[in-house]
Amino acid sequence: MFHVKHVGAAILLTQAACGYEAVHGGGGRGGPGLSVAAAPGRAPGQELNVAAVTSAREELAGEGALRTAAYPRLVIRIVRLDEAATGIAAVDAPAAPGGRLPLARGSAVGVVARGWVETRPGGPPLWDSGDVRRVESYGAGTLLGDAVGFREASRAAARELGRALARRALGQPTPRDEAMP
Repeated sequence: MFHVKHVGAAILLTQAACGYEAVHGGGGRGGPGLSVAAAPGRAPGQELNVAAVTSAREELAGEGALRTAAYPRLVIRIVRLDEAATGIAAVDAPAAPGGRLPLARGSAVGVVARGWVETRPGGPPLWDSGDVRRVESYGAGTLLGDAVGFREASRAAARELGRALARRALGQPTPRDEAMP
């Protein structure tokens, strides 16, 4: 006969054994966690690095896995930016063949980054995310609006990218790639 006290012990053991725990760097609630650093970027402007690193720190802090010591650390490198038109309109252009030219009315910007965990200076990475992409769309109407939209969309994509890399470093399932429209 199986007693109620055995069922209670089985439930308690099951609850203690389930749930996500940090896979890389031992982070998570009460664990040592990770610090975050930016690798030298190849993308234009430091604002994307700052956005990705800041959001990765926020994500790790929310999970109780942010560390202030130098190592182990999640290093983030912005690899590239991609842009694609999502909506096109034909506008009058008398000098163009046929009298019309295509004009982008909406665009999407994709930010690609890579993250890895270092345990000591100059040591081999403990883990590498591979290339991870996040995409944001924006509307274009004027040249100034297009420039502002591109900047805001690329920063938003970099922030989401930092959060995704932090979740991946903690061993949480996240998609690697978001397709460009």
